[in-house]
Amino acid sequence: MKQRSFTAHFRLSSLRTARPESKGMLLLLVLLMLSSTFVTMHWPIRSADAVGPLDFDIPNGHFYTQANGSPAGTDTLGYAVTNDSGVPLWNEFQRYGGFASLGYPVSRRMTWDGFTVQAFQKGILQWRPEAGQAWMVNVFDLLHDRGKDSWLQTVRSTPAPLPPDFDKGKQWPDIVRERLALLNDNAAIKNAYFANADPTTFYGLPVSRVVDNGNHFAIRLQRAVFQQWKVDVPWAKAGQVTVANGGDIAKEAGLLPADGLTPDLPPLGGGRVVVIDPGHGGNEVGTSSKFSDGTILREKDLNLRVALKVADLLTRAAFKPVLTRTTDRAVNSPPQLVTGHPPIGLDDELQARVDIANNANAQLFLSIHFNGNTNSKLHGSEVYYSEERPYSSDSKRFASLLLDNVKRGLASIGYGTDYAVVKTDWQALGGPGPGQHFYLLGPVSNIIVRPSLMPAALAEGLFMTNPTDALALRDERTLDVIARAYATAIYRYFPVSIPAPSPSAPSPSPSPPAPPPQVPPARTISTAPPAEPAPAIGQGRVINATGALMRAQPSTTAEVVQGLPNDATLDILQAVEGQSVNAGDPRWYRARYNGVEGFVYAAVVQEGFPVSAPAPSPSPPAPSKPAPANPVPAPVTAIGQGTIASSGKGARMRAEPNISAPVVQAMPDGASLDILQSVTGQAVDPGDGRWYRARYNGIEGFVYAAVVET
Repeated sequence: MKQRSFTAHFRLSSLRTARPESKGMLLLLVLLMLSSTFVTMHWPIRSADAVGPLDFDIPNGHFYTQANGSPAGTDTLGYAVTNDSGVPLWNEFQRYGGFASLGYPVSRRMTWDGFTVQAFQKGILQWRPEAGQAWMVNVFDLLHDRGKDSWLQTVRSTPAPLPPDFDKGKQWPDIVRERLALLNDNAAIKNAYFANADPTTFYGLPVSRVVDNGNHFAIRLQRAVFQQWKVDVPWAKAGQVTVANGGDIAKEAGLLPADGLTPDLPPLGGGRVVVIDPGHGGNEVGTSSKFSDGTILREKDLNLRVALKVADLLTRAAFKPVLTRTTDRAVNSPPQLVTGHPPIGLDDELQARVDIANNANAQLFLSIHFNGNTNSKLHGSEVYYSEERPYSSDSKRFASLLLDNVKRGLASIGYGTDYAVVKTDWQALGGPGPGQHFYLLGPVSNIIVRPSLMPAALAEGLFMTNPTDALALRDERTLDVIARAYATAIYRYFPVSIPAPSPSAPSPSPSPPAPPPQVPPARTISTAPPAEPAPAIGQGRVINATGALMRAQPSTTAEVVQGLPNDATLDILQAVEGQSVNAGDPRWYRARYNGVEGFVYAAVVQEGFPVSAPAPSPSPPAPSKPAPANPVPAPVTAIGQGTIASSGKGARMRAEPNISAPVVQAMPDGASLDILQSVTGQAVDPGDGRWYRARYNGIEGFVYAAVVET
């Protein structure tokens, strides 16, 4: 017969003492047992807590974090653009010019009005199966159809559309001609419109006349709004023309389905099994809150709602979440003697949850709860772990990630808390020292029959017995940010393999916020005549598959002047220092391409080509084999050969043996290299700092040895 000390309100999985002064919960002695040593196999899991690059390749597409709503580089969440499910939106995004033309994604792929769509800062792509292509959505036509014209005029200074009878009785060619003629009222806007090679595809036809809005002129099109500014504003000089971000405006106006706007984790979970345990269920309610309007929040319900959200996020991130329950029921149902020690009790319920995790060979275990105490002043967030386990350091790291992400998430919706702590289970139970444990977290003992065999933590999001915390929990946004915080902590716990950042795509950042009635631009188009071309000091070429951006200043927050394709040949006018996109590397070039000058980050340019003649404008021909600026020494003799291993991603050759060094060139799977030297550099994989100095297609650099088969 095992010892028992149950109460009628036994709380599954944990005591809710929360702080040392809360002693009432010590009646729940089933969790307070001295444990004997338990030895189990454990594979340590380590990962850096850094969020990582802003965008990177993923299977079948690319992942972007730039428009996730958080300051750049502070959040793992973002949006994937992929070719999944037979809908090649990633290919179509690139066909339209990629981020240089459409901006970054601001939604997930979703179904809208019967079509598969994805929104980007500057427009919305709609997959048309009958055409085998994606078409740009007429955003401003749809906003008109949804009754948003007044909102557009008030908030975004967007002109009202022409009356319906403007096209009455006209044939299509006449409609196109007369609507394009509306651009004649403003030469600068007209020039900016036709500066695009295919303006009707990107912008559509004009749907309003040019309107004088005080500090700027504006004209509304089917997919964009063009503005010419009369005065200097933070994002444009007087006389310049800007184009409003149609996708951003559609999102702001509530045009898009809300469930498609929530950012995702990168789909790099690799099928890792994570058990999510919604505490309580069935007859075990947990704690609760009752409001003056009669509303009652029950912990068991909140636990399940958050757990389901976490599981959904993890599934889309390519994890394999296992839920201990998916409905309002006990896990040990119908009741069975799980522990082998009669009679059947709540310890069997807890053991059933642990057994699910062990039987699933889970790599991580999270039990989700909300806190309660007789002292209603107690508030904030707590996360518990067990100190006396072989993998306690991993559990502690997981608990810290959970807490850090919860604090950040709550702050993002304006709900800060001055109390947020990580505790050991014995500290939470108010014990004098190690030896007292939560059933789900602790080692084997005379109560815990089969302990959990993986790092684990128990999270208490907020106190349901605190009026302020409880009121916050009535807001679905609170549950959403807590769920995203838990899923993000799980993602960041594991050593996810993220490709090195692509410095050719540092921004454009989302449009600068414009106070009404001004509309923030997606890009600035200068209509001033070009200055006399500056002499070039050399030439270079873009060396990134996704191209690069030329900007007005040497910073990723500066206006985009133009997009540059891969292999584009540039005139280098000056070497300057600016923003360090890669850590410790502030090198930029003032450069010219197709007669247009601007700044390009040096890490995406292979320099060293001389200028044989002044570059013609507007389209200088690239020499087929430009001669190097200095005599080329004889090639180094190879000591062996290697092949880039098949991964579906290829590999990058870098200027130095570390992943923060500039990319020299990209190499496909199966590429044959001359190995020139074995060197030691950054240990990309723990304990493995092997790199090769190598040569591919006549270009030398450094390649991480783990991706090379010799």
